[in-house]
Amino acid sequence: NYEHDLRNNLAAVIDELAARGIIDRIDRVDGKLALVDYKSGSRGIPHSEIELGRDFQMLLYLLALEEMADGEGAEVAGGFFWHLRNLSASGLTQADDADHQETLEKARQHIASNLQLGRAGIFPVQATALENGKCLRYCEFAHLCRRGNTSRFKDTWG
Repeated sequence: NYEHDLRNNLAAVIDELAARGIIDRIDRVDGKLALVDYKSGSRGIPHSEIELGRDFQMLLYLLALEEMADGEGAEVAGGFFWHLRNLSASGLTQADDADHQETLEKARQHIASNLQLGRAGIFPVQATALENGKCLRYCEFAHLCRRGNTSRFKDTWG
């Protein structure tokens, strides 16, 4: 278990962010550190979730691991999510892969934007994953959502 304040690592993008989390597992492989986060579900978490600003967990854990590794003189290899239900991996992120670094940079920019809006008191609820005009999965705002409530009747009102 590792709890960490991420202020220093995100300082280039935002001025301050305190975050807590528990990294499930850290392995040392060939002198490098690799993190594994266990998931109880079987649904994979693709990199697009990070790029579109819907999932920041891997980014935050990798940043925390980088800070921890610096203190030990180690290097971070990357991380992935391990789905216990179907014993599969998703969200593999490799520290030395330029595409993965670009994905993580996009996530940093989303975090900075979200913090800037939040600190200004702007909390928009926007559907970012739609299929046929409706949200793809469970949404905690479904009972308030005009998109979900009106879309099902649209065809019948003609």
